[in-house]
Amino acid sequence: MNARLTHTPGRVDIRESEYMRLLGFPSGRQPDTKVRSLMDGAQSWYHARGMPWVAGCSFPKIEVQDAVVEIMDDCRLESKELADRLYKAGAHEIHVVAVSAGRGISNETARMWEDDRVDESWFLDAYGSAVVEQLISDAGQKLCEKLEPQGMAVLPHHSPGYTGWDIAGQPNLVKLFLEHHEGPLPGPLEVLWSGMLVPKKSMLAVFGVTRHIDRVENLPELIPCYRCDLDVCRYRRAPHQLAEPANSGTADLNGPGQASRGSVATIGHDDEPAMKYAYAFKPHILKKWSDRFLDLEYGRNKQTRAVFRMNGNTCSNMGVRIVLDFDLTLTWQDGDYLIESGRVRPVEGETGYQEMCEFIQHPDEFREQASSYVPLQGQSLDRVLEWSPDINPAGCLCERSHQDHKWRMVYQTIHFALKGNK
Repeated sequence: MNARLTHTPGRVDIRESEYMRLLGFPSGRQPDTKVRSLMDGAQSWYHARGMPWVAGCSFPKIEVQDAVVEIMDDCRLESKELADRLYKAGAHEIHVVAVSAGRGISNETARMWEDDRVDESWFLDAYGSAVVEQLISDAGQKLCEKLEPQGMAVLPHHSPGYTGWDIAGQPNLVKLFLEHHEGPLPGPLEVLWSGMLVPKKSMLAVFGVTRHIDRVENLPELIPCYRCDLDVCRYRRAPHQLAEPANSGTADLNGPGQASRGSVATIGHDDEPAMKYAYAFKPHILKKWSDRFLDLEYGRNKQTRAVFRMNGNTCSNMGVRIVLDFDLTLTWQDGDYLIESGRVRPVEGETGYQEMCEFIQHPDEFREQASSYVPLQGQSLDRVLEWSPDINPAGCLCERSHQDHKWRMVYQTIHFALKGNK
């Protein structure tokens, strides 16, 4: 198994739609001249200097108990989501796959940042994320090609940092992988105490395997075909469905919640009903964000308090976690909600925001500006549907375009929860 999966791809081709998605652009939007130039520049650099690699190892004996997966009597993976998935499918083995876009990309984005080439750095960083997604997808396809003819089905992958698997489990998975992978890896791989991988654009994933194909066919969440775009695959059990914009895995401010830059997104929803309001994000995404990250408190005097918790990480300093609350007060007035006041504040005990570049350089000024900036304050909530600021989906709040990107997500989620989800 290792000899077949472990390799260094000569070239990794990614779909433009996936690249645009990771850059944070709405579905269907065509890049303008400047964006196209930046996209082409990132692709050219990576095709010339990128060092992608893939490696894998197999574990043919597992036992699932509650929220724990026991492996070879000497290792435990603690993940309720992974354990439930393997149990439902009757999985008998797992394959651990490591992928990396190579260490060169992180070094280059850092150099670009230091040279004040921020746009180029951001586009190359997003391209690295797209490479990681493609490598994981390709690995899943190779596993299907090997195991499906033997009467087995491969389950969707799961990784530390995804829902139901704390990122703190990453070191344990890395240790397991490094101890059992046969031969040297094609490239370097380390894990920090925080669970972050080095090189930055790297990922470990667990693929379950089952002989009970009937169980997979009866449980859509266990069918990996929804995420696989290899249309000519003769083992396909379901049509490919478009992926939703980022996010399940290590935290990322491109989208709220536990979202990994290297994750393959969950299945899309092409059958969504028509909405009364025109949102910048798909309804099922707004529904997920409102359910998971938004708290609404209805008070006196027609006031509503909305607190949106944004989980993310800095784009530098090894991706330190940031947890922020967007705290707003809205008042019902003349048939609509009025955005009365608001602020951004770090969650108690979370100090990751202090690692943002602007905070390090100008702590007092940045704290005051970022916490007090509330776009559209004093205007009606419906105004958020027309608001289209210049945005940059970077993982921080250092610039106004970064802040507006987050505020747009927050406002549209609140609007959906209060008015659109009816």
